Formats: sequence, C-alpha cells, structure tokens
Amino acid sequence: MAIMEHDSAVSFRHRPAVAEFSPDDLERMRAVVAELAAALGQIDPATLSPEARPRFERAWLASKHLTRLVDGDSRDGKAAEKPRPVDAGADIAATDLPDLTSYRVLLAVQDVRQQDLVGRMLTDLGGRYELAASGDAAMRLFSSGSFDLAIVDAELTGVSGSDVVGAIRGRAPGRGRIPILALCPESASGLSRAMREAGADFTLATPFHGFAAFAGALAGILEGAAETETLPDRLVLDFERYDRLMEIAGEDGAAELLERLLEDLRQVERGLERALSEQNPAEIRTQTHVLIALAGAVGADALQRLTETLNGAAHRRTVAGMTSLGRQTLRQLAHLIAFVAEENEARN
Repeated sequence: MAIMEHDSAVSFRHRPAVAEFSPDDLERMRAVVAELAAALGQIDPATLSPEARPRFERAWLASKHLTRLVDGDSRDGKAAEKPRPVDAGADIAATDLPDLTSYRVLLAVQDVRQQDLVGRMLTDLGGRYELAASGDAAMRLFSSGSFDLAIVDAELTGVSGSDVVGAIRGRAPGRGRIPILALCPESASGLSRAMREAGADFTLATPFHGFAAFAGALAGILEGAAETETLPDRLVLDFERYDRLMEIAGEDGAAELLERLLEDLRQVERGLERALSEQNPAEIRTQTHVLIALAGAVGADALQRLTETLNGAAHRRTVAGMTSLGRQTLRQLAHLIAFVAEENEARN
C-alpha cells in the first residue's frame, strides 16, 4: 500500500495583518487584485501548451491567495468587505477557492501522473492527503483513520472505485458523511453513473481541463455538504400529467415518444456531465435549456425548477453553485432516465 502524507506549504490561518494599510490603500490593492484575476480569467488553459499550463495555473492560484490576503480580517476581528470583480461575469476564476486547511484527504488514485497532479492541487489549496494507489489500499487506509474528504478514482484495481465509495457511505452514521469527489474518464459515462449511484457527490471527468474545474468541483461539494438536499433522492414526477401525455400520444405514438425522450435525456445527461466537469457555463446553459423543456413536458416540475436554478448559476458563473446544483440535477435526471427506460421497455 502506498501511503503518503503531505503538509501544505501555504496556511491561510497565519495571514499578514492588513489593518496597517489605510482604507484607500486597501481599495487600490483590491482593485489591482480583482483586475489581475479578471485578466487571468480571459485565458483559456486548454489553449496553452503542456509546458505553459502549469505556470498559468500557479499564477491563477497566486491571484486567489492575494485576494484572500487583501480581504483578510482586520485587527478588530471584523471581516473586510469583499470587493466586486472588475467584471463580475468575466470568469469563473474570480470566484473563491476552497480552503482545505486542516482537511485530511483520502486520495485513492492509481495513475501516477494523476496522483502527482491532484496531490499538488490539494497541497496548493492547503490540504493534507494520504495516498492509496489501489482499491484495496483505499479500503485499508479508510478503515485506519478519519478523513474529511475523499477523492476516488473510478478505475482502481482490486476493489472497484464504486465499491470504495459505497463502503465509505456505508460507514456508521457516527463517522459522519464526508464529501466524495469521483474521478472518471471522460468517455466512461457508465462509470460516472455507477460512482454517483454508489454515493459520490460529484464526478469530475479526466483528464482535467485546468485547475478551475478541480477547485470548482471541490468548492461545490464542500459547500453542498452542509446543505439540506432540496429534493429527495428518488423520482419526483406528476404522474397524472405524465399519464395524460401518454394517452394523448396513443399506443403507437407513446412507444415512439418514449424512445425519443429516452435518447434525448441520455444525450443531455452526457452533455451536462461533460459541461460540469469542464466548468463550462455556456455549455451548461445549452444543456439546461433542453432539460427544462423535457422535464416540463413529462411533469417533472421539481427537476424543471432545479434545472432553471442551475441555469441561473451558470449565467452568473458561480462555480460552487454550478457544482452543487449540478450534482442534484444529475441525480434527479438519473431517476427520470431510469423511469423512462422502464416505461419504454414495457411498451416494446
């Protein structure tokens, strides 16, 4: 079993005092930092060379550290007012990073390069992690201690990633429900679904599309961990309206309608998973527009309202909101897909 523990080189607990600066100085500093974050936000990491991308991501992270330092607590203990970004809609990078200081993270990843990449990101965010390079190692490591967060690869040898997630979720309530981020190959939608069904809070497609996607996914599930789910973890459907739709379509028409509906829902699920993994607001809005129409047509009003809220978060480009709402939307969408698939099979 490969076990490693890393301590962060950056601690947000010991920040330099900023109260010594005058209000005007602080305001100018805030403006400069906000402008820097907005400028970095205009750069698409996907367009950079493999050599340039890590340098860009560290510059992006440094800008967030500067934001936190400038917005640090004053000596009287009151939090300083946070500045508005130069362009509030300019970029996801203007949102807050998750602070993992004091977090103990279980990192269950098999690929060596991915171990290094995710490990460095966790360290940059202030966390300590312990590494398990296989499913068996992850099970032993989790049994031996208490963790605040788990990042689990879907493609683990030995015990599968979904079984690892299921085992974590199956622990006694006294251990507490820890947030779980699942890593899944972009092309393996089946693995992604299996990880969510096992209890993962969110699935992030690999390979990563920049630091923003990883930090945004963590921010979303950590924010959502303390929230009450707005919808139960089951299908919420107006069955009377659904039955009327089937009656109007007729026997032959209903079968064709269900087959087409199932195909559309699965296509939206794939597109939304990809868009959330990439933290792509434009694509999230595209997929949610389609899902809003589909959900409303069959009587899934709760899913429709949830998707409208997700659309709003994408419009505002709030990473944590997109991730948290996206997780709930995909869960409800999975229930609807399962129902339509059963209905389709029964009529064919």
